[in-house]
Amino acid sequence: MAGRLMVAVVWIVLEIPLLQAAESPCAGWFGVFPSFPGYQRRFKQPVVKKEKNPREYSQSVEYEWTGGALRTVTLTLRRDPRLATTIKNLQPRKPSPRTIKVGDRKAYGIEERERRLLLLPLTADRSVQLEGREDASLDDLTTLARKLDLTTIEKALEQPPRTNFTRQLETFRAIPKGASWSEIEAWVGPSALDIGSGIHIMVFKLTDGSTVNIGTPDLKKIVYIKHIQNGKVTELGK
Repeated sequence: MAGRLMVAVVWIVLEIPLLQAAESPCAGWFGVFPSFPGYQRRFKQPVVKKEKNPREYSQSVEYEWTGGALRTVTLTLRRDPRLATTIKNLQPRKPSPRTIKVGDRKAYGIEERERRLLLLPLTADRSVQLEGREDASLDDLTTLARKLDLTTIEKALEQPPRTNFTRQLETFRAIPKGASWSEIEAWVGPSALDIGSGIHIMVFKLTDGSTVNIGTPDLKKIVYIKHIQNGKVTELGK
């Protein structure tokens, strides 16, 4: 009896994180929120204006420094038809915003007493924004901005982000060939279970009760993505 109870308790402990993780916000677009060395990511729920063909939406990610200092940088990708007005309203500030080059693009840097802001327009209505408190310098924000794939972000912002993060088979079918583990984890969230021996085999439970196993030798390169349902194994991502 005690043995059966112990098994039941272990199963419940494993089952809860598998279900909970599936509903937590993840990346609304694939491959646009990189992992930065020394930081951990926390995704916010995307904001999409409620209309038939929305042209105003955004998603933010908090990057928390894990090196001992209390430093948090918030990265926001946004599409907003009022971007030109936002930039215009920066000009009267004291001190005036700094003009900063990020690749071949021009960004605007604001360094206030308790806030640092880097606004990087991509098009007339698409932008990247990095914001931190006084513990994150404008140089810190600029360094992170230069690590972003701005071309990929600009293209992604053509469409609204997804807002439903339940784990379904189509979620994993959307993963492009050659994706890294960091990109996949941002897209589907962390796995609650690693059943690998020799390599990591990360297990994700889907809403229909089936599972997806992702094999990775180093938590960087992906060697396979397999869907398992009723004993049938289908390889994805080919």
